[in-house]
Amino acid sequence: MSDPSDGPATDQPAAGMSAAGTSADGIPGTLGASAGPGAGPGAGPAARTRTARALALVIAAALALYVVVAGGLAIGFLLTGTPLSIVVGVALAVFTIVGAWALASELVFGIRLDRAVRALAAEGGMPAPLPATASGRADTAAAEHAFPVAKADVEAHPGSWQSWLRLSMAYDAARDRKRARMAARKALELRKLRETGAQEAP
Repeated sequence: MSDPSDGPATDQPAAGMSAAGTSADGIPGTLGASAGPGAGPGAGPAARTRTARALALVIAAALALYVVVAGGLAIGFLLTGTPLSIVVGVALAVFTIVGAWALASELVFGIRLDRAVRALAAEGGMPAPLPATASGRADTAAAEHAFPVAKADVEAHPGSWQSWLRLSMAYDAARDRKRARMAARKALELRKLRETGAQEAP
């Protein structure tokens, strides 16, 4: 679980991350970042969100292809009947199962997070836009300056999924991917609990 008392770590972005929308590994990026100089008309939040989703689909397709190929190879080795081939086949089968589980988990996480971001936007609860660099990423200094606002929001409303989702965005804007993901998961947990409670209410 993410601790809102922790400030963002200024790590470099992980491979496949996007500064807007839902990133390649599912993190809600800095959707409020305004286009910087030279970013062009297509570099706004909507365009960057579409790019991030397209990249996520490409990665998911690549993982799905791996699962199919590895699964086929595993069956081939198992059917040969020799001890060594069976060992290799079992190992490939295990890797295939793990890969399929990881793929399914990431897809579900990404879908749930995308829905949460859309719901937050529909409520008018998105964070204020941040100035962006020419590459379209949120300005680091501005992101670190805005972080205390998101932190105070979570401390004041620890049971609010909206507050945790905004904190996730603040972490992501500050290039702290690990805490961004943890805060996003907390937001999804709280949102699920709220939806479950609403369904059980008479």
